[in-house]
Amino acid sequence: MRREQNRAMAFSAAALALVGLACGLSEPSTPEQETETPEAAITPTDTALPDPGTASISGVLWHELCDFSGGQAGEPVVLGAGCVQWGFESWQFGPNQIYDDFEVGWSGVTLHLGAGSCPSTGVATAVTSADGEYSFTGLLEGTYCVSYDPLSDGNDAILIPGGPTYPIRGEAGRFWTIELAAGENETGMDFGYAWQFYD
Repeated sequence: MRREQNRAMAFSAAALALVGLACGLSEPSTPEQETETPEAAITPTDTALPDPGTASISGVLWHELCDFSGGQAGEPVVLGAGCVQWGFESWQFGPNQIYDDFEVGWSGVTLHLGAGSCPSTGVATAVTSADGEYSFTGLLEGTYCVSYDPLSDGNDAILIPGGPTYPIRGEAGRFWTIELAAGENETGMDFGYAWQFYD
């Protein structure tokens, strides 16, 4: 009788173990599939181009004249049209730094435009017209330098011997530093230049 009870208990234990094993097993897992998120569509947009600039600088390079007589062998100097006595000595005279109606422009002279204060070149060049006029267009706001060199760019064949008279007498008279506002048309950036004997 005890043996039969032991068998029954063993059978029950085995049955419970099989049930527990069956419960512990699970169905094969299915690997998770990666889902790609669609990229947002890129809508083309218009890119604004840099402002080419609408400002400009212009002026004239004119031939200054001074009509005088005397000054040799002790003769007194007599100043005529276009002349001015700018110093205390008798020889300290010259063109009056005014673009008179009997004066004309220097044609074929090359001028330079540079960025920043003078001296500066490298942005553009311009050649004076038959009337001595020049211009630089399509400029942005900023500081610019307009200048010319009597000894280069073929200018020597036109201007030498001589020297600048306006805006300042002497070497500094061949430069203009200009503060240019957006869209500004800066006119009147003129230069005066005279031959050695003011003729």
